[in-house]
Amino acid sequence: MKHNILISFIILLAACNSLAENKWNKAMDMLENNKLKDSITIFNEIINNHPQSEYAIKSQFQIAEIYLNDKKNYDIAIEEFEKVIRLSPSSTEAKNALFMISYIYNNYLNAYSNAIINYNIFLNKY
Repeated sequence: MKHNILISFIILLAACNSLAENKWNKAMDMLENNKLKDSITIFNEIINNHPQSEYAIKSQFQIAEIYLNDKKNYDIAIEEFEKVIRLSPSSTEAKNALFMISYIYNNYLNAYSNAIINYNIFLNKY
């Protein structure tokens, strides 16, 4: 009985990851076609509906990148990068997000004190 439950769980997990991957690919296609709002919507669906998927944290990071690079809304980009750190603090994406927060403060907002604080956190953590 336990064996059947485990097999069912593995199959369910694989199906969910496959669904998240399909949504990821669709969101990336939207992004490549400059449909930013649509891509953000799909990335949020992945985050909300597939939070255990490997694509959830990647989606959150991608949303932050959209606000940074495409929308040039640096305050929201920082908020979105902070969500990456909260969602998965030990992930590679969290490491990159913390660095990006420092980078935004320094290079776009000229908030050097905030840049130094976040960069020092980055150095101490990684």
